[in-house]
Amino acid sequence: MFFAALPFTIHIFKMNKLLWIAQSFFNLTLTQSFLPKSSIYFSFNGVSWSISNELFFYLLFPFLIVLIYKCRNYKVITAIILIMIIPLSVAIMPEEFYFSFFYINPLFRVLDFIIGILLYFVFEKVKQRKFNYFRLELFSILLLILFFGLHKGIPDVYRYSYYYWLPMSLLIFAFSFQGGKISKILSNSTLLYLGEISFGFYMIHQLIIKYYFPLFYENKIDNIYAKILVLFVVTVLLSHLSYRFYEKPLNKVIKRKINSK
Repeated sequence: MFFAALPFTIHIFKMNKLLWIAQSFFNLTLTQSFLPKSSIYFSFNGVSWSISNELFFYLLFPFLIVLIYKCRNYKVITAIILIMIIPLSVAIMPEEFYFSFFYINPLFRVLDFIIGILLYFVFEKVKQRKFNYFRLELFSILLLILFFGLHKGIPDVYRYSYYYWLPMSLLIFAFSFQGGKISKILSNSTLLYLGEISFGFYMIHQLIIKYYFPLFYENKIDNIYAKILVLFVVTVLLSHLSYRFYEKPLNKVIKRKINSK
């Protein structure tokens, strides 16, 4: 996707070669989300800023696990840190950096990752208990809808940070049991496959839109919904091809090499 985005960066290369080199370096090293400048973290294939975060989380994961286990009262300590760190940061950080830090920067977004780790510990402790899984799933969905419906009344900085922690945590927790009627519907083989290719969809979709407008802007499709449908179908198709002929084969090669060692 980095190379597919190259044609859209030619104008930057012509105007500011140093900026283009910096953008290329941080994208290729997957460190672009550390820099609080949209010209860096949204450069080339803009959505790849999230992979920059993921790589950081995965590298940090072994150290986080050791730290959490070594803390005798890790739940209390972690909860206090999670609750206090964002309000304290908001108090001292200029408003123009809210989005760059609280939404993009991995040093703050790692809090989401830590919540995921703690959520796993909770799941492990209660997974043998019996719940009304359907009600739990339904309630988690309704809670997320409620939070989303009320989000306009919440300051941006908190929506960038911990506003969705509660509903998203409950949603993940509820569906991790795979015991309710909604889970069974979502376990349909077609939906599971769409889930498998969804990351490719995410990585591809923005560039599909970028390529569409200069190449097909004068086409005969005037209806906006028809255009959306065309873009959606093309993106799903390319995501399928990417998963089948690139992601899955490469995954097997990497696993084979790791297992051989």
